[in-house]
Amino acid sequence: LQLQAFAAPRSEGIWDEIRGEIAASITQQGGTVDDLPGPFGRELLARLPVRTPEGRTGHRPARFIGSDGPRWFVRGVLTGRAAVEPDAAGRLEELFGQVVVVRGLSMRTGPYLGASLVNVARPGKVYPILERNTDEGLFTWYKIAAGDSQGWVSGRYFEVSGNIDAIPFTNTIFDQIDNAEEKGVTGVTRAVMNMRRRPSERTQIIDKIPWGAEVPVTGRTVQAFKNHWLQVKYNGKVGWIFAPYVGLKGVVDAVPIR
Repeated sequence: LQLQAFAAPRSEGIWDEIRGEIAASITQQGGTVDDLPGPFGRELLARLPVRTPEGRTGHRPARFIGSDGPRWFVRGVLTGRAAVEPDAAGRLEELFGQVVVVRGLSMRTGPYLGASLVNVARPGKVYPILERNTDEGLFTWYKIAAGDSQGWVSGRYFEVSGNIDAIPFTNTIFDQIDNAEEKGVTGVTRAVMNMRRRPSERTQIIDKIPWGAEVPVTGRTVQAFKNHWLQVKYNGKVGWIFAPYVGLKGVVDAVPIR
C-alpha cells in the first residue's frame, strides 16, 4: 500500500478529477483501467504496462483508491496480491480507512479514533482542558475548547502542563446512546465483522457478525464526509462496526451522527 496526501479545496472533492487523469495516463501508456465501486467509493482497477526481463511488454495489476476530506485528499495504491485478492487487500484497506490527515490535531465528538471530527486544534496554540477520559485504553484523551467548539484530542499528540490531577474524568455521549431507537435503516455485512464496544479498534470486541448478516443501524460517525463507524444491534448486544464493509438499506440521513 502506497499512500500520498494532497492539499485540496475546502468546498469540493478532487478524487473524481484525479481518477480521470490517472485513467487517461494509464490508457495512453498501453494499460487498461476499470472504474468500479469499492469500500471507499469509486476506485480504479488497472493493468499497468511493464517491461519483462525478456524485453517483452507485460502488465501488473494495481488498485487506486481515494478519500476526499476538508482541504485534503489521500490516495492509496494497492499492488501485488492486494490488488486482485480480497483476502490480501482486507488488512491494507483497513489501514487506509484509519489514516488521519492532520492539518493540526483532530478534535472529535468522543475519545475514540473512530468518533466524528468537529474541529482542528492548531500546532503551538494553547487550549483549555475541560475533561479527560481513558476509555479507549491506550492513551488518555482530553476534551478541549477551541473557540465556540469543544472536542476530544488524543494525548498521544497533546502536551499537558499544570496539575493533571485537577482535570476531572468524565463519561461521554457514547455512554448514553446504547438504547438509541431504530430508524428503519439496516446494514448488510460484506465480511465477517468485529463488533466493538465503541467506535475504535482499540476497544473491546464484544461479538463477531457473520458475512451477509442484516443488522439495525442506530448511530454512525462520519469522517471525510463519509460514514466511518456504524452503531448496530446484533445478538442482543449494541456495538460498533467499520462502515466501509457494510451495505446500507433505508434513509441513512435518518440515522444520527455521533
